[in-house]
Amino acid sequence: MEHPDAEVLAGAAIGDHLPDEVAAHVVGCAWCADEVRSLATVATRLRASTHVPVGPPVRPEVWQAVAEATAPVAPVEPAASARRRVPVAARLVAAAVVGAVVGGGTVLAATGGGSETPPTAPSPTATVLARAEVTPIGGASTTGSAALVRTSGGPVLDLDLVALGDVPADHYVEAWLFDPATLDMVSVGVVAGDRARLAVPADLDLATYSSVDLSLEPLDADPAHTTSIAQGDLR
Repeated sequence: MEHPDAEVLAGAAIGDHLPDEVAAHVVGCAWCADEVRSLATVATRLRASTHVPVGPPVRPEVWQAVAEATAPVAPVEPAASARRRVPVAARLVAAAVVGAVVGGGTVLAATGGGSETPPTAPSPTATVLARAEVTPIGGASTTGSAALVRTSGGPVLDLDLVALGDVPADHYVEAWLFDPATLDMVSVGVVAGDRARLAVPADLDLATYSSVDLSLEPLDADPAHTTSIAQGDLR
């Protein structure tokens, strides 16, 4: 098949699901895999920024693109020919903006002067439900902490890791919540750096899926869990 569009690769970089045929192509195509890794790095660095620098006034069409990228998805899937395509830059910026707002990072006031408004206190809508110390397993060296947080947008898993190490070019790190009694696992997303905030399924029983797992996954079309590198119990 032909290379996927840039918008599709940008979606893969921020965690969008890929059809099996497209995922298989990305795995087998060095160029596409490099593009996804590069875009994921950009998105992660944007999310990790303490603030978004203010330069010249942002053109209205840019804000429109961001608004369209972050708008709720309609319950009925439109026909493929009618789907709106959002520019790659807008998708990455939108993902970063959502992460910064949910994460309670520094927000720039939307005024003519563009002054910076630092947060004065934790958001009252964010509540830490449980924390875990993440410890390495299987000879890995990754350590750190995890926190399950309730936000106004739903539950999220916050990760602050140390010594994640160099991930092989043909692999990535994925975060999971699992039931320690049955070892049933639910993926919550790709970890593209030492710090991450990942959305947790709103209907997941958090009392049952009370442990965190980090795994090293090959770039293939198989969504199954592969090799654990660190775990922790949320308490």
